[in-house]
Amino acid sequence: MSESTSKFIDIALISNNPQNYRHVKVGSSDEALKQLLRDIPTGRHKIIELATDIVEQGMLDPSSKLIVMEDLDNLGHYIVLEGNRRIAALKALANPELAKGYKSHGSFKRLSGKFLALNLTQVECVIQTPKQAKTWISRKHDTGMGGKGTEKWSAVGTALSSAEDGQFAPWLAVCNFLTDNDVNIDYIMDGIEDKTTSVNRVLGIAKNTSDVLGFSIKKDGSILPEIDDKEKLISLLTELMLKMADPNFKEPDVSK
Repeated sequence: MSESTSKFIDIALISNNPQNYRHVKVGSSDEALKQLLRDIPTGRHKIIELATDIVEQGMLDPSSKLIVMEDLDNLGHYIVLEGNRRIAALKALANPELAKGYKSHGSFKRLSGKFLALNLTQVECVIQTPKQAKTWISRKHDTGMGGKGTEKWSAVGTALSSAEDGQFAPWLAVCNFLTDNDVNIDYIMDGIEDKTTSVNRVLGIAKNTSDVLGFSIKKDGSILPEIDDKEKLISLLTELMLKMADPNFKEPDVSK
């Protein structure tokens, strides 16, 4: 594979791809832009969420560059191969009238002033051929790439990340408590990974775990025992979590 070139390119010189995999093939870059801005059915492309995030962060995600190819029919211009949503959002933030007639129009008008104040007129791009880009685009979006591609966090990863921001899932707080008290939770973690939502419901029975299970969860994610016998609480929570980790676990078995 030949070497790629990376450089900053004016947003105005970058066009959306008529053959973007996110929508059916269309006849022009303008039509491709509209396919994303019309954002149907019901927020399929989530363009306004992306646009809002760009304004709030004051920048694009620096860990993911756009990939573009040279527009052979328009010298000095480029067509997006990876990053069509980002370019569509940037163009509509700069000129909200591009979204006129679509449900996102009002939102783009409200965001536009803040965006223009950022003076974000260029984006860093990697220039590649379609064949070169397909290798990397597939690894990012194709669900059939296995470990070669980008893997979303599991429920465990999401909960650990949220905990860093001060938002503790009940199951994680309990598992941390058991670990701190020398309980091996390997089997528990493996067993609940795909059913953390159900586990959280059980741990939050009637939103009053203090009365039902003998503990409460503090804002910092620590467990506050509501009974004098700490060892009894450790034993109770271990038994409960092991039961929910069982492959045959059903929520009514413990929530009742």
